[in-house]
Amino acid sequence: MKRLLLFLLLVVATLGAAAQQTETADVYLRDGRVVRGHIVERMRGGMIRVQTPEGQSFTFLPAQVLNVVDLRGFSPFVSSPYWTAYAEVGYTTPNQYDVQLTGGVQLRNFLFVGAGLGYVAQPDAEANALPVYAAGRFLLPLATGLKPYVDARLGYAFALSGEQVSGGAFFGLTTGVELNHWMFGMGYQGVWLHRDAVSEWSRLPVREGLDTQGFTLRLGYRF
Repeated sequence: MKRLLLFLLLVVATLGAAAQQTETADVYLRDGRVVRGHIVERMRGGMIRVQTPEGQSFTFLPAQVLNVVDLRGFSPFVSSPYWTAYAEVGYTTPNQYDVQLTGGVQLRNFLFVGAGLGYVAQPDAEANALPVYAAGRFLLPLATGLKPYVDARLGYAFALSGEQVSGGAFFGLTTGVELNHWMFGMGYQGVWLHRDAVSEWSRLPVREGLDTQGFTLRLGYRF
């Protein structure tokens, strides 16, 4: 599992090494028009200057603009992938609190792949945990600015405390929405730790499961 996670981190780093951030967007105007082009400049007061693929240049006042939807994506005809990251705090029933930081590459408008780490506090369990994981996120950007998403994470959780407690699997699956970089999601999260013990019957070494899993609520911010 550790080698797999290291390999995934290497893949993400390789993809991002050539990533360049360009700002291409659809500008939705209040008069019903949609202008697609490169955001040349964002000026004081909220004005933006856009250059279309045909070479035309437009400057729009804030009162003219309804929404700006990024179109950065992985395509030889559009732009390169770009780095992005998001931080989250979460609560998982019955009594688990965590913070997680995920970074990676936005390959298309609707697809993010990356890796991350976190800290999981479990007051009612025998050990806290440090999860290291691979992550994937599918998004559906809307003209309103909302971005519904489904996020999946799979990795290994290291045990940080507790006697004779060892690490185990980590998994999370959430769905939510993003608006103006803020994210709210809900779903499922689990940590499966283990403890080395001795059987009361056979007096032989056994491995007991110390899993904590349940419904999770999440609040995050994308950088």
